Amino acid sequence: MTNAPKLRTGSLARKAGVGLQTILYYDKRGLVKPNSRTEFGHRLYEEAAVRTIRFIKNAQSLGFTLDDISTLLHYRGRKNSGSASVRRKTQLRLEAIRAELKEIKSRERRLSTILNQCSGGKTKVEGCPILNAIESSALR
Repeated sequence: MTNAPKLRTGSLARKAGVGLQTILYYDKRGLVKPNSRTEFGHRLYEEAAVRTIRFIKNAQSLGFTLDDISTLLHYRGRKNSGSASVRRKTQLRLEAIRAELKEIKSRERRLSTILNQCSGGKTKVEGCPILNAIESSALR
């Protein structure tokens, strides 16, 4: 057993740069767990939990879901274990982001098209061209 100081939930949140509810949610999801509790039931975390929370936030910033991150955490710190799984998970995430980008570009083109049809109310067109375009099925 280690004598290293333990962090209560609020201290862990401050050190990791996240909100208290984030820690509680990650705990509920099984991504970070307290190592012990005080006699009053307060969660106590090891200092390593700060690195785990930062790992989770970094992974989220790359587009990984919490389910993905759970898998990544499973392999984290294991030498020569799971690299193929981690690579596959990363490849799938990249493909999903590329699909999202393609959809965003499509929406951008459609919005640009309908915006260009709008003269800002300077012509006597029946109704608003933007609203008319949104209402029509021709946008898809």
